[in-house]
Amino acid sequence: MVWYPLGRPVGSTIYPGMQFIAVWMNRYLLPDWSINDVCCYIPAWFGSIASGVVGLIAYECALPQNSHMNLYTLLIDIIKGKQTDPDHTNKRDHPLLPRGIIYSPALECGICAMGMMAIVPAHIMRSVG
Repeated sequence: MVWYPLGRPVGSTIYPGMQFIAVWMNRYLLPDWSINDVCCYIPAWFGSIASGVVGLIAYECALPQNSHMNLYTLLIDIIKGKQTDPDHTNKRDHPLLPRGIIYSPALECGICAMGMMAIVPAHIMRSVG
């Protein structure tokens, strides 16, 4: 038993996925580590992987060729039998940025999503739980 607000048996009340992955990693990937060390590092490893994947998904969704359409444009394209040019809002020469800097809203969206994914779960865990 551990002291949690009321005390609970940890091994039987948590999701067993972390335990299975920790044992697998300890046996096959990190045999010199203790199981305790592996369990301590898993949240950091998985959190960084999740942040990276969320950033890549946000980047992919924010690319102009993936996000230029709205429902109205899609319906008009279907009716007219054509496809709208996805590069109609190319802003490579942004007036507020100095020359040589790549202006990419998709990159900004990906970095913002990674930052949110890195901060929000920890904040919720500390303030709600």
